Amino acid sequence: MRTLPAWVQGILAGLFFGIAMGAFIRLDGASWTEVVLWGLGAGVALGVSMGRFAVRQRREFAEAEGDLPAEQVQAAHQAVSREPVPYDPDVRAAAVRIGTVYLKSTQKHRWVAVVLPGLMLVGAVGAAFERSLWTLLYVPAAALMVYINWFWPRRLRRRIDRLSSCGEEDSA
Repeated sequence: MRTLPAWVQGILAGLFFGIAMGAFIRLDGASWTEVVLWGLGAGVALGVSMGRFAVRQRREFAEAEGDLPAEQVQAAHQAVSREPVPYDPDVRAAAVRIGTVYLKSTQKHRWVAVVLPGLMLVGAVGAAFERSLWTLLYVPAAALMVYINWFWPRRLRRRIDRLSSCGEEDSA
């Protein structure tokens, strides 16, 4: 996804979100007209937002990646999320900078980003008991948003610390 143009990322995100929103609204018994209008509105709004976000984030990642060759950039991105820690100090340093960009993007409005999906999660479970079991389809999406906004930043901080400390151990 990082190599796609930002406008394509925005269109894909908007398309996916609009279709998902339309499907959920249809499952709630809405008419096809409502489904199309809500799906289009939500898709366009999210698509424009994601396109702008992708441009800004691409710029931040480019700065963090520096002038490393493509295979080292890919290794640095992989090192942010999984073992092993790269031996090359340039790749390790880029991984720390890239991890910091990811961490910064998760910290902005973090409490809102945790509380709203948490409320969605509780609401989906409650609605399943009250109205329809179809509303349980909201649960995985809400749970994923809670995980990303609550637990992933902690994991990122630990990984950044590990990547940073490995460089200090080598130089000692």
